[in-house]
Amino acid sequence: MATGRVIILGSGASGGVPLATGFWGSCDPDNPKNARLRASIAVEVAGKTLIVDTGPDFREQTIRYNVKSIDGILYTHAHSDHVHGIDDLRYVKFIQKNMIHAYGDLATLNELQARFTHMFAASADGIYEPVITPHAFTDEDYGRYQAISGIDVMPVWQHHGTAGHSIGYRFGNFAYCTDVSKYDDAALEQLKGIDTWLVDCAQFGSDYTLVHPNFEIVQGWQEKVQARRVILTHLTPRVDFEETRKALPQGYEPAYDGLEIEIQVGT
Repeated sequence: MATGRVIILGSGASGGVPLATGFWGSCDPDNPKNARLRASIAVEVAGKTLIVDTGPDFREQTIRYNVKSIDGILYTHAHSDHVHGIDDLRYVKFIQKNMIHAYGDLATLNELQARFTHMFAASADGIYEPVITPHAFTDEDYGRYQAISGIDVMPVWQHHGTAGHSIGYRFGNFAYCTDVSKYDDAALEQLKGIDTWLVDCAQFGSDYTLVHPNFEIVQGWQEKVQARRVILTHLTPRVDFEETRKALPQGYEPAYDGLEIEIQVGT
């Protein structure tokens, strides 16, 4: 096992906090921990860096948190708040002088190739060169570790909405699970044994659980996962950091941008 770290690049929901036009909702604008970029993390182990999702704030996140090189991108799903910074990978390739390897399920990668054709193939006008080499997970990959840029990564299948799905990712004793509304028993088994769980709880204080869980749902999952530390992410403007921190029971805490988490990962 190797010691690494996770940096929360963004802990916000699809609109971030504040929303466009400066709407803070229930969040205190004077608390910097309420200012949230769109959900993403960087995983750094043994000199290698994996990014989970390239949302609309991707460029700003790499600058703000000093991400100097990227060895792979892991996509959770193809919703806009998780992919719409993909074009900035053109400049990562320019600086690193190598193709960018991106991982996800086949449906996500196919959708990205359809929406962002210039990132995957040379354009007919000769302006764009391909940037991304896609790698699709198969059904057999879920629940199994595989080496990605030398870091052991386990994809975990998640329900997202009534008919959609996404991928959570486990890295040794840490797991990142955003945009999830339901788990099958097999997925919860794959998460058992983690120390720290960064998990979706966009609907804290709400009964709406069609696309994102509320806190009661997360507590139910945690009864089976039994992580020592549960950090809630993908937070909306309804979730004030300090008020939520005070309301949460022991073992739970709200995420904030820039939070660093030490992890133990196989390499």
